Amino acid sequence: MDEIPADFSVLKKITEEVYFYKRKKKFWSYIQSKPFSVHSRFSKEMIHRLYQDDFPILFEGLQTTAILSHFESKSRKLFLRLHNNEEKYYEGVSKSEKNNLKKGIYWLESIKYKHYQKSVFNQFETIFTLSETENNEVNLISNNSTYVPVFHGNETVAQLNEFGHFALYHGDLRISDNQRAVEFLINIFKELPEHKLVIASKSGESSVLKQIKNAPNISFVPADDQKTLDKLFEESHLHVLYSFQQSGTKLKVINSLFNGRFCLISSNMVDDKNVLELCSIANEKATYKEKIHYLMKQPYSLDDKRSIVLNSVLNTIENAKQLEKYIFTL
Repeated sequence: MDEIPADFSVLKKITEEVYFYKRKKKFWSYIQSKPFSVHSRFSKEMIHRLYQDDFPILFEGLQTTAILSHFESKSRKLFLRLHNNEEKYYEGVSKSEKNNLKKGIYWLESIKYKHYQKSVFNQFETIFTLSETENNEVNLISNNSTYVPVFHGNETVAQLNEFGHFALYHGDLRISDNQRAVEFLINIFKELPEHKLVIASKSGESSVLKQIKNAPNISFVPADDQKTLDKLFEESHLHVLYSFQQSGTKLKVINSLFNGRFCLISSNMVDDKNVLELCSIANEKATYKEKIHYLMKQPYSLDDKRSIVLNSVLNTIENAKQLEKYIFTL
């Protein structure tokens, strides 16, 4: 890796050993039959290290599976935590991307993943999916998938007073789908001058500032640390989230439900019906505007249903135990 992650010390506390492997981002990786995000993570050093024992291997994300063919023997149990249907994810990114070169690269990555997923899914004992949609899609190919909701790190549901002060969007603005979502929201709030919108991100500040130049009710806040984001969550009244692509359940929705008040999303951001019922849904611009106007005036109170779903369906500890059971008892 180019640099050691900031949370390395935390990871080291809960593991026996931690190793980092640098990606090979060379032209050769782009012209392989495997997706670039897979092939670029191939490491002979990793293979050699894993040969030293016969413990089960849990691959975190399909991108980490470049070494898979070296561990196909039945004596080695292989598991995959699938973060996305990568074919659909890259197809969606391609559609949202404005740069034609990048659009073509993402489209090609989508095609490669379509074939790659079909060729490797049946090599795993079990595939753990983050959404029900992806669970059904995997089972159509290899019939070895089980749904284990996303791990999010939240332990308790925030206790907040009735009103916050603004609507909040947070996300990584290096991602083209998020860029489109912000443009969509900015256009909406320009037509709702009585309501404030705060856009929070570690990236994309210059682009956002250009778009909100003549919109005094919209502001950008650099979200460079968790403390800043926590404060924004506490002070916001409504989380406004939108996506132009289907990709299971978005982690940002889960974080908003645990730490915020009201949550307004497009229906393609969540596919777990229990979680979906905790949010307000709007897909069209006119409906989205109406629901913003309505929710910004409503007093918030934490109801029993929200607490039950977040503390049971989305209980990280209990869901992690499901993985433990599969990995160590099969």
